Amino acid sequence: MKYFSVLFFIFAAPFRAFSCEGCKMAGAKGISEPQTIMAGMAFSWSVLFMLVVVFLLLGIFAYAMRAACLQADAAHQQNVIL
Repeated sequence: MKYFSVLFFIFAAPFRAFSCEGCKMAGAKGISEPQTIMAGMAFSWSVLFMLVVVFLLLGIFAYAMRAACLQADAAHQQNVIL
């Protein structure tokens, strides 16, 4: 039952999501306004840029951890053999 309730909130909760004022204004008067279309595209690119930066930093961190673990394992294996 606990598993079902978690899945319910993951899949059914988006209907409760609200947009910020800037996102609402991008499509308030329809597609006929080029300024709002450009503003919406700018919001999209800024969000994508922020996501890319976060994932890039996480990737660099994971790569550094992997390299450190491999280096520590190699040093440990060298000490065990001797």
